[in-house]
Amino acid sequence: MSPKGEFAAQSTDLVNHLEKLVANKKKPENVVDESKLSDAEKAELYVSRIKDLRCPQMAQPGFIMPYMAIVDGKPNQNPPTLRLKELGMSAVPALIEALEDDTPTRTVYHWRDFHRSRMVWRVSDFGWNILREITKKEFGYRRVVGFTLGSMKPGEKGRVIEAIKQWYAANKDLSPDDRMFGFFSSRKPDDWITAGKFFLKKKDKRAVQPLIEKIPPARSFTKGDLCELVAKFGD
Repeated sequence: MSPKGEFAAQSTDLVNHLEKLVANKKKPENVVDESKLSDAEKAELYVSRIKDLRCPQMAQPGFIMPYMAIVDGKPNQNPPTLRLKELGMSAVPALIEALEDDTPTRTVYHWRDFHRSRMVWRVSDFGWNILREITKKEFGYRRVVGFTLGSMKPGEKGRVIEAIKQWYAANKDLSPDDRMFGFFSSRKPDDWITAGKFFLKKKDKRAVQPLIEKIPPARSFTKGDLCELVAKFGD
């Protein structure tokens, strides 16, 4: 690899991280009885296992599938990412810490086989994706194939992490319903739709009035989505 090549900085960073991983692998791992751990302790344990994840990519171009993992050539039906997702809000503090963990994993994103671009997913990329799944918030996501936290520039990444911390501080003590009602205060139509679908799944018509109130000021395309969603609640 040329020291002045396009991927020189990325390669140097990976080597530095990998040297630390190799050094840590020499230390024996303690056997943990998960049944004796609190949810917060389980979350920390599962985050520590993300570095060993090799998750497949669906399609070319496509997206990494964070809840599917390959171990010794065989699917892992219960990877740590899935366990973190199942812990829900209890996992959020550990996942927020993971946002600043750039340890490389065994997961590599690529545009296409014949294209030379490769992006090694870091622990932080998994943390961000799981957080978005748990909270149903976008947190800087852009509709670009393969987009993840590592796709952001440092300044943007820092602002997103701070926004996540602020969201958690404001929402950690709320019930799931109250958190979702908070989505109607957002300026983003996607948040309104997310909240509406949440309450529709529960057949909870308390969401109907907030959805109706969002229709008049919405753009034409969004109005159609909101009207369709309201109609699904029935009379």
